[in-house]
Amino acid sequence: AIAVLGTEGLRLAGWARLEGAPYLSPSFGWLAAAIGGVLFGFGMTLAGGCVQRSLVRLGAGSPKALLVIAMVAVFAYLTAQGVLAPAQQWLTGFAHILAMSPDQDVAALLAPIFHLSAPALRTGITLLFGSALLCVCFGNGNFRASPRDLGAGATFGLAVCIGWLVTSEAGVPPDSFNFVKPFGELAPNFGAASVLGLVLGAFLAVALPWRVRFEWFADTTDAIHHAVGGALMGIGGTLALGCTIGQGITGVSTLAFGSFVAWAAIVGGAVLGLRYLEAREA
Repeated sequence: AIAVLGTEGLRLAGWARLEGAPYLSPSFGWLAAAIGGVLFGFGMTLAGGCVQRSLVRLGAGSPKALLVIAMVAVFAYLTAQGVLAPAQQWLTGFAHILAMSPDQDVAALLAPIFHLSAPALRTGITLLFGSALLCVCFGNGNFRASPRDLGAGATFGLAVCIGWLVTSEAGVPPDSFNFVKPFGELAPNFGAASVLGLVLGAFLAVALPWRVRFEWFADTTDAIHHAVGGALMGIGGTLALGCTIGQGITGVSTLAFGSFVAWAAIVGGAVLGLRYLEAREA
């Protein structure tokens, strides 16, 4: 909610630009976004959490998370630039939508239909959507009663806004937090720095009170699940152009149509993953 409302506030103030952001391309491969989202959602349930959570666990001293991140890195690179790149390009080009507007901003797509100004419609949609998200958050009594959860959510929402702010002045396409794309790019940019910063922040959070957690695999199946989960997240996150953070928060903060498709697919994949794990335990 804070990422959505804050990003729009920065845009209106002229402090951040979204033009050229990777999520707002005028065309997007809906099939790649859907398949990638499902693969990522399924993989994160096998791996015990998304890429962001695995990076935090890695900073906290988990060898299990190291395996996950290693698999994410290898398969994200293979999908973006390696042997799987032709399949990724084929999927993206096989089924795509060419928007009749400069980008796939939901407001820009709806403005011609309702004969409204796209900027004004964007602000209205942002206020309605952001307010709805706040209502969902504060409608949960347990969440309201947890200062830690409130602080963590607010802090990360602000971090996404800061990402848009600082990259808008860099002379490159603006971007913010995405924890899969950097592994496929292997470039010294904001994404790579954010990955390293997250691991370092997690380490500092546990190192000062010395709460480092050395996690090990429960059995061979647990190790296989973590390895396969990491591989699926690397492939799926690259196809979908992001993860639960990259698409579910950063992408959605731009109101990109493709981000909502990828977000829904990630949720669907997570449900399938949970059903699979429940069936194994039954």
